[in-house]
Amino acid sequence: MSWEAQGWVYFFSKSKGNERFILMEIAKQANAEGDCVDEKLGHQRLALKANITIRQVRRVVKKLIDMGELEVISGIGRTVSQYRLPRVTLDIVYDKVGRPQFVGQDIHVLSQKSVQNVLSDRTSMS
Repeated sequence: MSWEAQGWVYFFSKSKGNERFILMEIAKQANAEGDCVDEKLGHQRLALKANITIRQVRRVVKKLIDMGELEVISGIGRTVSQYRLPRVTLDIVYDKVGRPQFVGQDIHVLSQKSVQNVLSDRTSMS
């Protein structure tokens, strides 16, 4: 179970509805790097948890892949898939109010000065 993966979905995922629910179920089983290799987490189980059909799960997974929020490591067709949440490994910093923000890639880039300010504020609070 990864709090990093679940936190990323909660705070930063652009998904909604069934996509968000499926992504959160995958995140619950992922490690801190965003890899989910739970052999029990197939389309059938995801469909049961989300109360949707297996066909809908396939559509949701494809949409999440197209959004760039999910990668399939292995498993095609009726086999159990292994997933990766590719953006979980981004660095997270917190603004002065305590809201998490990613540093890097295409999500949110903070200037070096603001990162230093945030980190110095965090250390002064401790």
